[in-house]
Amino acid sequence: MLDTRQYRDDQVCGDGQQVDCADRLDPSRQMLGAEQERWLLDGLGDSRARWNVLTQQIAMMQLDFDPGPAQRLSMDLWDGYKAAKDRLLTGMVERQVSNPVVLTGDIHYNLAGDLRTNFDDPSSPAVGVEFVCTSISSGGNGNPATGLPPGGTDPVNPHLRFSSYQRGYVSCEVTRAQWRSDFKVVPYVDRPGAPVSTRASLVSLDGAPGLHAL
Repeated sequence: MLDTRQYRDDQVCGDGQQVDCADRLDPSRQMLGAEQERWLLDGLGDSRARWNVLTQQIAMMQLDFDPGPAQRLSMDLWDGYKAAKDRLLTGMVERQVSNPVVLTGDIHYNLAGDLRTNFDDPSSPAVGVEFVCTSISSGGNGNPATGLPPGGTDPVNPHLRFSSYQRGYVSCEVTRAQWRSDFKVVPYVDRPGAPVSTRASLVSLDGAPGLHAL
């Protein structure tokens, strides 16, 4: 369990979503703080677990919010701390960490995607996977008409495998062979009795980083 709030450097370029914020690339910037980052990488290096799971608060995969050629990134997410993210993802590769899985909250919508050491290169291989779980009620009823269906393609964020703006939760089933996440959603939260359905199911296979839609 990571703490990405109280040890990090302040957000740069006025926070929010920004284009061409050079300060986010500063190699000295910390997301976890030096002590926690060292503890994490040492622990991952020593781990002999089949699945290595990090739970934390803010999206780690790159999220470009500009549909055009510009790259508009959130300074509050790991994108605002690129050097720290690079140290973590590259560190997992160097330590040959088995099946990294990141479970994330905070941003009030569902996401699932591949983690890469170079998100700007669509051919860069996946080194792990991330599941972002929506809020249960914040944001109201949500919008079932928006999002990326499982197995769809997002040309701006090609590592993204699924997104949804409905409320709900993520149910995870883990075996030796695979990690399966079912995104459970409800059509409304402003009154009782909402039926629960499965919006998407995605799996990552042991020894083969990356997500596949069922």
